[in-house]
Amino acid sequence: MKIDFNMLVTTIEFDDYDDYFYYIPEERIINIAEEGIDKDDLDESYIYIPNKNEINEYHIMEDFIEEKTAGEVKEWLKQSIIGKGAFRRFKSTCDRFNILNEWFKYRDKAYELIAMDWCEKHGIEYDLDIDDIDEEESIEINRDDIPVRIIDITSKNY
Repeated sequence: MKIDFNMLVTTIEFDDYDDYFYYIPEERIINIAEEGIDKDDLDESYIYIPNKNEINEYHIMEDFIEEKTAGEVKEWLKQSIIGKGAFRRFKSTCDRFNILNEWFKYRDKAYELIAMDWCEKHGIEYDLDIDDIDEEESIEINRDDIPVRIIDITSKNY
């Protein structure tokens, strides 16, 4: 079994519903609502793809704050995620300190790691574009908060 990895990451990141599945016979991601398939009719040929509501982006923000910031920036970001409107305030604070692009890059890598873990859990082969891998930069995610396994991608196991 093989999957379009970029499509998987996009599906996980932007899907608000639980309508996306990997359809094994065709090796593709499908939206069962668009295909007119009832959830009660699903069998073992369909593997559920988690959606963004099941991924705890709040914990990803906390990890970013701890791993990638220091001093005044760290304190401002910690305060920004308290209470209602945390996501908006967090992004505004990142923008204020000119680290919004760093946040998006970190978050994107976290979603890729979640997708890799999903593929490995279900025995689905995926391809990574080796040019997109930055060997200098790595992120750590607290496994207790996000169900991922972090692996090193090298030329030997790519």
